[in-house]
Amino acid sequence: MYLKYCFLFPYIFLAQSISISDNFDEYIVLNNVSFFEGSSIVLVPINYVDGEFVESYQFNLHYNLKDFSPLFEHIKTVNTVLFLKSFGIQHSFSHEGMLSSNISKSKGFESILSVAYATSSKADVNGVLLYIPFRSTEDIKSFSKIRISDVLVNGISNE
Repeated sequence: MYLKYCFLFPYIFLAQSISISDNFDEYIVLNNVSFFEGSSIVLVPINYVDGEFVESYQFNLHYNLKDFSPLFEHIKTVNTVLFLKSFGIQHSFSHEGMLSSNISKSKGFESILSVAYATSSKADVNGVLLYIPFRSTEDIKSFSKIRISDVLVNGISNE
């Protein structure tokens, strides 16, 4: 039955391929990070679970600016092997290639972080696609308000 739906509606399942974990134990809290002037940050893992070869992706991450804000200018830095290894964290897929991000305001306090990535070599991915750093917050469960939209993997839309 699953195979039948995959054949008839191949892009429906792609929407679930890039996700934010509901398991807050997977979020990594780093306290007193000297690179961030002694501030504490939360690394939110963006996961890819299709296990397919990936050479590019992009998505929008919607969040409420009143609750927290991403450190989008540091996404490249926190995904380098050197940074992650210095904290004993497994590297993300996005440690090589070109990574781009920007923020735009939507309506009210909603903001959108757009992330795009491309590399010249395909990689078999099943796990953490990248980490997005956020300023630390008292209530880590507030991250459940984040949602992802407009996902493209290898140029294929989920819509």
